[in-house]
Amino acid sequence: MLLRGSIIERLMYKVVKRHIAGTTISSVIGKAKEFNSKGVPVSITFLSTKVDSIAKARYVSSTYIELLRRIAMFGLKASIEVPLEEIGYNISRTTACSSLE
Repeated sequence: MLLRGSIIERLMYKVVKRHIAGTTISSVIGKAKEFNSKGVPVSITFLSTKVDSIAKARYVSSTYIELLRRIAMFGLKASIEVPLEEIGYNISRTTACSSLE
């Protein structure tokens, strides 16, 4: 398991940071607005560590729901990708479904 801020994690971030719009919903929405203003639609994925609890599945799900609210609020041309494991499907189907309620 990687510790937050580990050398490997920092190196990986340096490699992929040009593909990362931001680390907060607000920064991602800002980048989406920027791309949309140039006529470019965006696809957004919230990258999370392994979801291994119902609480984490609910947190990730609420993040996606907030992201959808902001996309709608600003009328952005954006889609989101929701890996089922990130909303708890790897725990159970019921967990995934209930985390979205």
